[in-house]
Amino acid sequence: MAAGEPMTVSEPGASPNALAVADGATHADEELRILLDADPIAERLWQGAWPPEGEYVRLCGFTMLVLCAVEVQPPAQAYPGVVVVHAPNDDTERMTPGQWRGALRAARRVTGEVRRGGRVLVTCAAGLNRSGLVTALVLHELRGSDLGIGRIVEMIRAARQGALSNPAFVERLERHAARRSGPGG
Repeated sequence: MAAGEPMTVSEPGASPNALAVADGATHADEELRILLDADPIAERLWQGAWPPEGEYVRLCGFTMLVLCAVEVQPPAQAYPGVVVVHAPNDDTERMTPGQWRGALRAARRVTGEVRRGGRVLVTCAAGLNRSGLVTALVLHELRGSDLGIGRIVEMIRAARQGALSNPAFVERLERHAARRSGPGG
């Protein structure tokens, strides 16, 4: 690595808080975008629609799958060879406290998986808001101190058209970020 280049999670000795943003996609990434209806948001972190059941997610190189749609919660056995995290959430303006806690728990698990070098696909029915919420929480954990939640939301929207269009989710992210950066946070 040359002096001045940012370190990424995948590089030996990289800071666990570093994460390279997916600026450009490779040919293989473009194929995955089409096949899975998913987009790379950052290195090792993808966001998309509910994937087909079976070994396909594992064969695409993912080590963890997060299912965020309350209406799409197949059992973990439906995706052999990957860790399945269930974080059911409703795509409405009134997120329950339990759903918020579930999104936070899922984000912590994803953050750990990315830091260990795993590749994660965060999904919901359309791959826009509920998956975007968890993805934003992960990026905030990994890069919040240098990016801020506003920039994180912009990055996700730039990578996945229509993502985080639910203003209630964005407001919830902003409140969360403000609490974490406030006194003692």
